Amino acid sequence: MPERLVWPGSLKYAFASLLFGVVYFLLGEAGLSIDTGYSGITPFWPASGLAVVVFVLYGLRMWPGIFIGVLLLTYFNELPLTAGLLAACGHVLEASAAWYLLNRCRLRLNFRRVREVLQFAAIAFSAPLISSLVGGLAMAVSNVVSWSDFTFIWSMWWVGDAIGILLVVPFALTWRNLFFYCREGTDSNRLDADVSEDCQYVLRSNRLGQLAIYVLLLIVVAVYSFSGLNEQSTARLGLFYLILPLTVFIAISFEQFGATLASMLISIILLFSYYPGWGPYTSSDVILNLMMIVLFICVTAITAMVVAALFTERRESEKELRASHRRLQDSELRLRQLSENINEVFWLVGVNDDHMVYVSPSCVDVWGRVPEAFYAEPNLWHESIYSEDQARVFSEYESFKRGGKFEIQYRIVRPDNTVRWIQDKGFPVYDEAGRIYRLAGIAEDITEKKQADEQKSYQEEERARLSRYISVGELGNSLAHEINQPLTSIMCYAKGGLNRAKEGRLTDMDVQEVFGRLSDEAERAGKIINKLREFVNRKDIKFSSVDINELVQESLRLVENKIKSSQVRVIYVLGKSLPLILVDSVLTQQVILNLVINAIESMDEVESERILTIMTEQQGEFVKVSFHDTGPGVPEDMRENIFTPLVTTKKQGIGLGLPIANSIIESMGGELRAYPGSGPGYVFEFSLPIKQRHDRSDHAVSNWN
Repeated sequence: MPERLVWPGSLKYAFASLLFGVVYFLLGEAGLSIDTGYSGITPFWPASGLAVVVFVLYGLRMWPGIFIGVLLLTYFNELPLTAGLLAACGHVLEASAAWYLLNRCRLRLNFRRVREVLQFAAIAFSAPLISSLVGGLAMAVSNVVSWSDFTFIWSMWWVGDAIGILLVVPFALTWRNLFFYCREGTDSNRLDADVSEDCQYVLRSNRLGQLAIYVLLLIVVAVYSFSGLNEQSTARLGLFYLILPLTVFIAISFEQFGATLASMLISIILLFSYYPGWGPYTSSDVILNLMMIVLFICVTAITAMVVAALFTERRESEKELRASHRRLQDSELRLRQLSENINEVFWLVGVNDDHMVYVSPSCVDVWGRVPEAFYAEPNLWHESIYSEDQARVFSEYESFKRGGKFEIQYRIVRPDNTVRWIQDKGFPVYDEAGRIYRLAGIAEDITEKKQADEQKSYQEEERARLSRYISVGELGNSLAHEINQPLTSIMCYAKGGLNRAKEGRLTDMDVQEVFGRLSDEAERAGKIINKLREFVNRKDIKFSSVDINELVQESLRLVENKIKSSQVRVIYVLGKSLPLILVDSVLTQQVILNLVINAIESMDEVESERILTIMTEQQGEFVKVSFHDTGPGVPEDMRENIFTPLVTTKKQGIGLGLPIANSIIESMGGELRAYPGSGPGYVFEFSLPIKQRHDRSDHAVSNWN
């Protein structure tokens, strides 16, 4: 649609403008046929409504048609040319202003909403302010009317143009839609879905025939009330009040199709049947009677259109309500079908009273109770929770009711006194105001999974302990050397004390010294044995703050004899001022020993210098420990599966050491990696967090199975 006035760009538009001008002239003549006593002044100017319709449908380029129509009216009514030209300018500005305001307000002009009807009515009375002012001045300047009548001329012109827009535009656009629907059907690209639905509504069940009957009745009442008398009489004035209810009834029954048609017919009958001295008018003043008719037409037309829009909105609301109800029923059906065919228990409770709204039938298999039992006893769920878990579950549930998260494992006691493990996950349900009004969730019986996890954990613990036994076997020489030192000292001190006693040189001070040293060496041997026992039998993960450098050096002292016998040179590159790490020292030592022994054994066949480089450093929130040997490395086809159980590069290995080491590091929130070194050999390194970053149970040791 053009945004400014332009000249018609083709012969087609020129002809259309000419046709528009002729129709404009005919409607203008019809309006001027109403006698007001003033030449060129009428209380009903349907041409203004036609101009707005044409501008809306075909654009502002049709403006020459208004000049053609007004100039024809000027000529045939013998009005001054100056007045005609000025009036034509005013009517073009009026139609342009109406077009602009309609687009500015984004009105769809199907009049299906009360807001749209009221906005249109406001525009219908606003746009004519321009043409009435210009027209009134033109008539006064041209001496067609006197300046003393300017106010009356302006008001009559304004009302006439406003009535023309108010009646013609809705009537023309509404019935145009019905015309295209009847001609093209639902496939018409001129109509949107809402308008097509309105057309279907008025056409179904021969409703047009009913509309014709009601309109005919309205015409009879209007004609009988306002014409046919050759003298003034108020005898039929009572029938005057039947017109508005009949119009409203037609608007209710047929919405805008009925409202616009009834309003147009009433206006034509009231205005064109008026003759001074005829009809139920109490006053003999022509102008006063015409103004009363105009006021009645305004009230009737606006009321009818508002009522029609109200019932259209009501019909739309009912349709949406039915659709929502169907969607809700379908949703409930799908939910019920789903909940009744899953093993998990779906539940729904009210947030205020904890009343069970719904629980799926699978609760019979899980809780051992039928759904009706939960409906009848709201506290049944609370009572079924294992006593030791109740406080924890209730605390989480209360937080959940306030908008928190609900995901918890707990135990329940069934009526047969068997205990089952439950995994329960809940989520809040919000109303339109954004408030929580229901709680929903899914409860799953995880008893078998819990038992399987416990069995798996036990098996993993046994594997870890087996690995430590294997490590003890590999550490035999070093452990024998460690224990042999305090035992040798004990033997030497005992023999020395015995010889002194035989020679009679053993004093009380000597006895105290000998027994003191014997006690110290025995305690030293006991610590070595206890540490070995703790290393072998350790089950639970016990976190403590550990200096990784001290733990590395302490671990290598256990394999010092193996290092010497294998002729391996150890190079320490230990980071300074490293933060403490939160780990299990025994399990971490097991990993270090495993990696060190693997590195030493990988260099058994190396003829060049055997070097093991151990490096510690901090990387962000982790401390990294790496072991770089100068052995032959890991074959390329085995690198991806190096941490897989039963995969080994040793001739007599069983392939459990690295998987267990990997599991231990992961259980403490770290990561174990392996990759080729920059030179000969291979690098194994692990990172452990400075802060505890794991989420494992106390009994979990590995997850490599």
